[in-house]
Order: sequence, then structure tokens, then C-alpha cells
Amino acid sequence: METGEQILNAAVIALNAHLKSVKMTIESETVVNIDGQRLTCVMCPNLRTAFISRVQAEVASGKLPQFVLLVTMSLTRGMLELVKAAGLNAIDTAGNCHIDIPSTLIHIEGIPGKRPTGKRSLQFRMAGVRVLYWILVNNGMKIAPFHALALQADASTSTVKHVVDTLMDHGYILRTENGYFIKNRQALIDLWVDMYNKTARPRLLKWRMNWRDRDVDWQRIKWPDGTAWGGECGAYLLNGYMTPGQYEIYTPLSMKEIMNTGLVVPDETGCVTIYQKFWNDDADAANPLVLYADLINQGDGRSLEAANILRNEALGDNQ
Repeated sequence: METGEQILNAAVIALNAHLKSVKMTIESETVVNIDGQRLTCVMCPNLRTAFISRVQAEVASGKLPQFVLLVTMSLTRGMLELVKAAGLNAIDTAGNCHIDIPSTLIHIEGIPGKRPTGKRSLQFRMAGVRVLYWILVNNGMKIAPFHALALQADASTSTVKHVVDTLMDHGYILRTENGYFIKNRQALIDLWVDMYNKTARPRLLKWRMNWRDRDVDWQRIKWPDGTAWGGECGAYLLNGYMTPGQYEIYTPLSMKEIMNTGLVVPDETGCVTIYQKFWNDDADAANPLVLYADLINQGDGRSLEAANILRNEALGDNQ
């Protein structure tokens, strides 16, 4: 795998090949300059939606400076649009970019990059998403035995092996004589959140509802065992930071069982979203990893700020 310095060098050379009146120069490993404006480089070889949201929140909070440059291996048109919408800048090693700074606007897209050879595709089906979830929520950096992961994720051992082998291909997991280990947990969290929101969430969505009593106090609700709060409510239960405005629920229950609670009514535009639960416990709130993905999926500034706080508190490498 190429180093951050190699990726930055390749990206700047590729970009400059497409520029005429201005050029980008490298001042240090973390700073570049274009048209007199310095930008702080944020390296992310495999750029993900969750990473863009995290950087956006850190710029808004002042943790990162106003002008940052995401440096990555490849930028699709869709990813460039997300970068633009987030008010960020980005370049890749093919010369694609979005740079919007005072007096300079450069947007280049559609340049094909080098295709990785010999690597499995980082596209998992639902079972693979569940396997990766359990890899992340199990304690420690060492990965559990394949048969244990298969039981947790309700997947076959061959699916577990495919997931682990694919993650090794892409540098997320390391194999040693003592077993398999997570190499970069934060990057793996970004990968899972991206996969979950794009692949799994639409499949898990069951119904949209609204409260029967519009003045309901959600904190007084007692759901049947096995049903858990997601999103804003779950995050509030963890740290009390965000007063919920949307209500996400994970449940194994049927529509009839949910309706029998007398709490909700069907409403396609309602504020209550109900998902199929894909793990087994009786906790009142989903795991922080799921809550973080829910908040990232909301996408507004308030949710992204809450997501950033939740990640720092509950999803660090030592959690």
C-alpha cells in the first residue's frame, strides 16, 4: 500500500498536469499551496462518506482549519459532489479534484484512475455487513474465531472468511501467527458506516410511522423486549447531548405487534422510522456504532456535530 506522502505527491503531479494558470506546490507533508492559499492536507487513501462528514464536523467545530484538502486515491463523481456539498476540497491521484478557495475554483472529474489488480471488491451483501459489524463491536483489535463471528452475524463461515480476506486485501486487517487483527479501526468504522447506510439500511427499513399521541414523551415509552432506540434518541440516552426531533427504532417485531402497542400509526411522512433489528440483546439503545451511522445518515449539521461527539466518546480505538 502506498504511503500518504506517495499518494500526495502523485495527486499533486496529476493535478498540475491539468492546470495552466496556477499550480499546486507541496510545502510539507501536511500543507500544500495553490494560488497563494495554504491548505491543510487530510489523508484518506479510501475516501468514505462517513469520513467526509467527520472532517466537515471538525472544520465546523474549529478542530481543523477552514481550508482543508482531502487527499485520496480515487474520487468518483458522486464523491466529488459530497465533497462540494460539505464545503471541502479534495484531490485524487488521477487528477480529479474539487478546490473552492478565495479567488480560485477548480473542478475536474471523470479522469479514470488505475484499477487495483488482484483485490477482491469491497462490496458486501447484508451478511457481510453484519460480519463487519461484529468485527468492530467485539472487544479489542483481535478478530474473533470465524465460527464465533458466523454465529454472531448469522452468516456462514465462508462468508466470514470472504469478508476477512477482502479486508486484508485492502489493508484493513493484518494476519499474524497469533491470528487476525484490525489494522486501522477508525478507517474500518468509516467503511462500515458507508456500507451500512448505502447497502443495509434500505433493506432493513420496515415502516414509517407517527406517534398516535403527538405530545408523547418518548423517554417514558416502554417498548416490548428486544426493541431499541436508534439515531437521535439512542444518542441522547448515551450522552444527553442532542434533543431528538426524529425517532428511529430497531425491532424484531411484526407490524401487528408494533401496532398493538398503541403508540404509533402508519404515516409515510411521519417522524418515526422503524428498522429490522439485526442483533440480539435487550438494551434500550442500539450499539454506538449503529447510532453513529444513523446520525451520519441524517446529514444535517446538528446530527453531524452529535455524531462527532458520539464517535469521540464511544468509538475510539480504546473503547
